[in-house]
Amino acid sequence: MPIFTYRKESGRITKVIYRPMAKVYVQSLNGDWIPFVPYIDSGADITLLPFSLGIKLVFEPTKI
Repeated sequence: MPIFTYRKESGRITKVIYRPMAKVYVQSLNGDWIPFVPYIDSGADITLLPFSLGIKLVFEPTKI
């Protein structure tokens, strides 16, 4: 079972909230490893990536 770290952040309802985070590395086509630290949501139906990571992975923005 994976164990995640938690980032302490300011909350809107409570003063402090701890959000589960994971350190993830994605390998680009040229072999570079790109680190990023996403929020973990095991119940998510969809996952969003930061725009900056999409650019590094050579994703092309599209209009929906």
